[in-house]
Amino acid sequence: QEALYLLGAKDGVTVRANRLYLVNKDLPQDELEAIKKYLLNPVDSRFKDMTLPLAFEEFSVSQTEIPSLDVFETYTEAD
Repeated sequence: QEALYLLGAKDGVTVRANRLYLVNKDLPQDELEAIKKYLLNPVDSRFKDMTLPLAFEEFSVSQTEIPSLDVFETYTEAD
């Protein structure tokens, strides 16, 4: 969604995506937790319990305006 804002999209854009991983049912809980920790980035991903109905999950909203960083304009070749 943020990438679309950078490309000039208007407010109200909704992005939905998913990825399904299948694991053995008899996988030990500690191994499942290790897999989830490895595969899921908590910033942009969530674990979905497939026994529950589908529902749209809201993520945190960030600013749509990207600040301009002008600190590099004063750098010299040595910097």
